[in-house]
Formats: sequence, C-alpha cells, structure tokens
Amino acid sequence: MDLDVRAVADEFQKNHSIWDLGYLFQFLKLGMYRWEVENLLGEPTTFHPHAGSLYKIADLRRPVEVDSEEPVTMPAYLQVEFEGDEERRQSFGESETIKDGLSTDKLLSFAIRAIGE
Repeated sequence: MDLDVRAVADEFQKNHSIWDLGYLFQFLKLGMYRWEVENLLGEPTTFHPHAGSLYKIADLRRPVEVDSEEPVTMPAYLQVEFEGDEERRQSFGESETIKDGLSTDKLLSFAIRAIGE
C-alpha cells in the first residue's frame, strides 16, 4: 500500500473522519477481500444484525423522515457487506471461521447510511 494511502488509512482508523473516508473511497473496490478492506478501514466499529458491518463516521448525521415537527437525524455509518455468513461469524468471536472469512470473503457493496441508535 502506498505510503500516503497508509497514512490516510491510519488517520481514518483513529478519527473516522468523513474527509479521510472520502479519500479512501477511491481504493474500495467490489470484490476486494475482507482482509484488504480491514487493512484500509480497520475493523468495523460495530455489527448490526440487519445492516452488517458498520464503520461510524465522526460528526456526520443524516436527516430522516418521521412524524415529528422537529427535524430528526441519525448517525451515519459506512455499511459494508461481504459474501458469506456475517451473523454466524460474529457469533463465533475470534475463531478459525473468522480468520478463514478474512481471506475468502469478498466485498459485495458499501454505502453511507443513517442507522438508528
């Protein structure tokens, strides 16, 4: 990995800045292995049973429509989806199953989404 890319990746892993993520988007490619994605973005911030692996984006909130007179926002996350059984992998913890998935699972999609807390 290029030195500049590594420096930005390290910064994103520390501060989860939208600016760093914007730069790193050009290096995210569908079909990348999970270990390549995690080398770039770090380990996911959290796992959501329906949304999969999520990376929090610092200080970014998205408006959502609800029946309220006040505007409502939710935190924004980078949602990444891989082939394979993510939920099963999360329930096993650090096991050979996860290590196998790191080397074989491929990136299917990624998007910035508002996810409820």
